[in-house]
Amino acid sequence: MLRYHKQVYFPADSPSKLDIFCQNLTAQDWSFSTHAIERIKDNGKLSNILTAIKNYAFDYQNIFEYYADNGNIDRAVFRIGYTLQYDIIFVVSSEKNLITVYLNDTQDKHFTLNTNQYQTA
Repeated sequence: MLRYHKQVYFPADSPSKLDIFCQNLTAQDWSFSTHAIERIKDNGKLSNILTAIKNYAFDYQNIFEYYADNGNIDRAVFRIGYTLQYDIIFVVSSEKNLITVYLNDTQDKHFTLNTNQYQTA
C-alpha cells in the first residue's frame, strides 16, 4: 500500500481521485471501529466529536494524507476545525469506517513530519 502526504507529494491526479473518494463516502452509512470509539471515550467529548464527524460534509481539500492500493484510495486522513484550540483528525476507510480519531492543536504544523514514510515524485 502506498502512503501519500500533502506536504511531501500528491500525484497530479490526487484531487480528482480524492474528490470521487469523498463523493463515495457521502453515499454510505458510517461504521466505527472499536479503536475509534475508545479514542473518543478517552477524550471525554464523545457526543460532540461524533456529531462533528457525523455531520461533516466530505471535502477532499481537508485530506492531508491518504493510502492507495493498486491506484484505489483505501483510506484518507482528514483535518477539520473543531474549536479555537483543537482540530479533529480522523481516518476513514473507503467503506466509511471511522478507523481512528484524535484532537490536534490548531497551531501544530507537523515540523517533525518523517517524510521517509511517504511516496515522493
